[in-house]
Amino acid sequence: MKKRVLIVVAHCDDEAFLFGGRMLMQENSYDVLLVTNSEDSKEYGQLVDKKLITERAEKLKKSSELFGFRILESFGMRDVYADRLDINVLVKKLKAIKDNYDEVWTHSLLGGYGGHWHHTSIALATKIVFKDRVRFHGYGFNRSAFSLLNDIYKKKIEYIFNIYEDEFNDHFYNFELFINENLVNITLDESLRLYSGLMNMPDIHSLWGKNRWLYDKTKYELNRFEKSFNLIKDTKFSSILEVGSNIGVFTKNLLKIADPKNIYCVDIPKFREDIEKLGVNFFDSTHFYQIGKEMDLGIFMSVLHYIEKDIIDLYFSIFNFKYILFSGDSNGLETFIRRGFKVVKKDYIDFEVEFSGDTPVISYPANLVLLERV
Repeated sequence: MKKRVLIVVAHCDDEAFLFGGRMLMQENSYDVLLVTNSEDSKEYGQLVDKKLITERAEKLKKSSELFGFRILESFGMRDVYADRLDINVLVKKLKAIKDNYDEVWTHSLLGGYGGHWHHTSIALATKIVFKDRVRFHGYGFNRSAFSLLNDIYKKKIEYIFNIYEDEFNDHFYNFELFINENLVNITLDESLRLYSGLMNMPDIHSLWGKNRWLYDKTKYELNRFEKSFNLIKDTKFSSILEVGSNIGVFTKNLLKIADPKNIYCVDIPKFREDIEKLGVNFFDSTHFYQIGKEMDLGIFMSVLHYIEKDIIDLYFSIFNFKYILFSGDSNGLETFIRRGFKVVKKDYIDFEVEFSGDTPVISYPANLVLLERV
């Protein structure tokens, strides 16, 4: 049975280099989407002339005839070699595509030949939108190989040389690798972590000190705190325990709905000064049991993966929470539902990539939930 396959690539020639053999071997229905637009591109700092733009369009048309695919309208994003593509823009554009595909093929998350930044950005954005249907090109992955049959490989190289002679010569040293058109499927979480590592994301502690997650700087975090506060702002709480207060960015919101002396924050000792400046109570994470009183509201904002299960049990046995404010994934949400809580309000915040200088700050999708004890 034929599959409907969407191929998402950066530039014309990528579709043939990466997936030409598979398109020749497997009788599926193929659509090819180019993300960049040569008309707004630069090569080595020089604007590409109109003649080259026309030539590229003609090459892509010829490629579609020989390899058997349909050309979708390009996203028209700027093709500047040294610049990264905006992943958030890519995600929005990909979500707008009429989606009736069985599989979506795209670049290797490792960048492929040349380690091109455009390739990695497109690979990650495609994974975010199409999730389990995405198959990355296997370039750089140590997975079982899918080698093209000799006659298919010869035809692929013949077609590429016929269409993309200049590009063929530029990448000739890579062609021994292109006999392998292995497809790799990894989870979104693995993809995000691999992308973070590939972009040389340094230890954020060393860059930004105490405020390791840029809670008061990134659009994602500020939006997460605003949406979370909206879930609780209309409810009266006599006492609040915030687990993982950091420097107190969200704590400042709590001052709008509770007396400072009834707000308790728990975190590692280096945040004590920041929290006590707000006039609220601070206990370090090894002495939280000394608070010794029940709490109306317990706040667990993206901290569960730092806390051992027996410590979580201890929090519940000591504080007997009536309400829980939580942000995190569905597994974390189950932690509270299993303890006899039900969801009363909820919201959601999507994936976001922002940059501090050249360093990517990757934020994960999260459920924002207010729960009440049943």
